Amino acid sequence: MIDEQQGSSFLGRLYPLFGGLYVRFNRHRIASMIVGQTLIVAIIGMFVLNSVLGINIFRAFADISCPTGNAPYTIQSGDTLGSIATAHGTSWQTLAQQNQITDPNVIYANEQICVPSSGTIAAASVVPASQPMNTNTNTVPQHNTTNVFPYGQCTWWADQRYHDLNGYYVPWTTDSNADEWTARATDFNWHVSSQPTVGAIMDFQDGVQLASSVGHVSIVEQIMSNGDIITSNMNITGHPFGTVVYLTAHAGPGVTFITAS
Repeated sequence: MIDEQQGSSFLGRLYPLFGGLYVRFNRHRIASMIVGQTLIVAIIGMFVLNSVLGINIFRAFADISCPTGNAPYTIQSGDTLGSIATAHGTSWQTLAQQNQITDPNVIYANEQICVPSSGTIAAASVVPASQPMNTNTNTVPQHNTTNVFPYGQCTWWADQRYHDLNGYYVPWTTDSNADEWTARATDFNWHVSSQPTVGAIMDFQDGVQLASSVGHVSIVEQIMSNGDIITSNMNITGHPFGTVVYLTAHAGPGVTFITAS
């Protein structure tokens, strides 16, 4: 009898606790279900952004493990994939492929990527991409401090890409349709040539190859052994506005190559 009374007394003390929890759960069951469903929708949404839109949400919040010979780099505000590649002695194409970046024009501050831990440019000598690499003021060509052209146009891409590769924005801001760049380059003492070099601005006069009635400018990315030129372009005939496309072009009449020096 003593054991039975003690057992009943113990259960009696537990009932208010568990009974109260059960009552609370029942009372707020609908709210709990809504919260749970909201969390599920949010998680699914993150996966959709990650896989369909190419936004790598999860990598941005996690420390990454890089392969041997590489080290994590945290993207800073104002960085471009081109400026990061230049600072670490590699190419933006290599960084994009190695880090599975589907759109090299879209990277995020505070996101981590893997970069070569020992590039051809020492970390101590890296100059911010917004400044010219040549610090001798007697030989620095005329240049702008920002890209003044409308985003998505071929002129915006040529100016931005040339800056990322060479450290200079073009100095001309008026009378600057694509087919006017050769004349404006001469006005500002930039070098104009009929021979291509990697990283040069390739200027097409109106109607030449794929150029429109106001011409076209692109960047020389690679020169093939047969003389073909691989170019990067924006806003060129037959391709979506604002996307970078790689096309083959060639030197010849109506085509010039522009460099800062």
